Amino acid sequence: MAQIILSALVDENLKTLIDVLYQKGYFGFKESAYEYVNKIYDFIYTVPEHAARPCKDSKYGKHYVVFKMNSTTTYYITFDFEGEFYLIKNIFNNHSQEYPRYIK
Repeated sequence: MAQIILSALVDENLKTLIDVLYQKGYFGFKESAYEYVNKIYDFIYTVPEHAARPCKDSKYGKHYVVFKMNSTTTYYITFDFEGEFYLIKNIFNNHSQEYPRYIK
């Protein structure tokens, strides 16, 4: 069985995302923002089940998977793996500036 390890960067980014989504008014209740981010965490733990694609630049991981959250937002989870160990190194979405630099 695969072991998923989140980098401190990913964990921090997702925890911060809860506050950002709530403060910017994307969600009227903090609970809703928390549920949204939990869906991302849930997906991360299924990374080994999805087709991995190579990153353009391995700075944030050699591979990535795509998680389409809704009609306007797609998340890219970058990672390295060896055997059964998956190190989730970064997460960003199609609205971020990093998007075109790392994804083919």
